Amino acid sequence: AAALGGGLIGGVIGHELDAREQQQLSLASEQAVMAPARRAVPWSSADPAGQVTASGWVVPTSSDYRRGGKLCRNLDQHVLKDGGSQDRQITLCRRVALGNGSSWVVPQD
Repeated sequence: AAALGGGLIGGVIGHELDAREQQQLSLASEQAVMAPARRAVPWSSADPAGQVTASGWVVPTSSDYRRGGKLCRNLDQHVLKDGGSQDRQITLCRRVALGNGSSWVVPQD
């Protein structure tokens, strides 16, 4: 499981999404980081009545590469909400945790 969240969907995008929408964007980002370059991973979030409140896609824009000894990947996040759209480019790097496998995080350097 990836440790995504706060830094992954911060900024303007994070302020405009509720917790359910942020979770769906995080899940799509987890899937996209493992997908072939340029293959979009769609996502959507609905309210309890089933009405879609936000949607979008995440696209890996690079192959894996090394950064500070860690395996990293660049992603483009696209969010559609309330008739508007937001795009954000992020980098995720794999963090290996002893006994807990690995996770993808936004590098802090």
